[in-house]
Amino acid sequence: MERLIRIILVLAVLSLGLNIALLTRVNRLEDYVNGRFNMLQQETQRVGELSQQNAERVNQAMLVLETEQRWVTPLDIATIKNENGNPAVQLSWVIKEYPAGAPVTFNYRRQGDPEFTSLAAVSLGAGRFAVELKEKLPAEPEMKLDVSYIESGQGDSKQSRAILEKKTSKPKSLEYYITVNEGNRLKSSEVGSLSLDQISRGIYPGMGVEVEVNKVAEQYGVFLTEYSSDPQQVKLAGVYLEAYSGDKPVGQIRLSETDNKPDGSTRVFRGQWNYAGVSYDRVVLKLEFANGEEFTREITG
Repeated sequence: MERLIRIILVLAVLSLGLNIALLTRVNRLEDYVNGRFNMLQQETQRVGELSQQNAERVNQAMLVLETEQRWVTPLDIATIKNENGNPAVQLSWVIKEYPAGAPVTFNYRRQGDPEFTSLAAVSLGAGRFAVELKEKLPAEPEMKLDVSYIESGQGDSKQSRAILEKKTSKPKSLEYYITVNEGNRLKSSEVGSLSLDQISRGIYPGMGVEVEVNKVAEQYGVFLTEYSSDPQQVKLAGVYLEAYSGDKPVGQIRLSETDNKPDGSTRVFRGQWNYAGVSYDRVVLKLEFANGEEFTREITG
């Protein structure tokens, strides 16, 4: 009996040892498979990244080649002072292999208009030509508007809820083409598109506006930052918060410019409107610029 027990114990120990050895081998095999899988995954990711980089290089090379093959370069936009000393938009370009003395014309229209307007281009030398857009274009300042609300909660508690609204103007585009009269033939470029947003960036500074509507204290707090990097840009002359009931104005405040100037070209305006007892259905922000232009942005209804 004792011998049988010993045999059983020996067999049990051997079985345990074999199981441990087998489990070790399985773990090693699992680690090996996981390692190979991770290596394969990393290699696949690397190949994908290389393929994307190569595709981007090819696209960039094609774009450069296409640009070099054009006989007229893309437009450059600049803000200048016109003959009256007011800011104006100048568009310029270079004509490659320009035949000396050939008249150059810039033709443009607003998107959706049936007819093109033609402007005689002025030579700046070395094949570069320019025109000044003298007519009033529907360009508007670019604005990012963030609105947050503070509302009352249950009982005496207060509840805050932030709502982010990013409103940027979406102006239409100008369509244009350039012609060169070579005498015996009229050479014309392809019709290009120029966003009025690009033009407005040259005329007006960008705006960042933060509005806090405190429904507990019944007040609006407004914080506006004007970002200007070009001294030729038309600056703000006044900022107003206006409230309406239908078409009837029921409240207005003028924001005050603060002494806080993060740099020499940035300006900050602040204002607060208490609307306790005032019945209104919409609030707008009105921007007045030094050139006499006015723009409004709806804040909340």
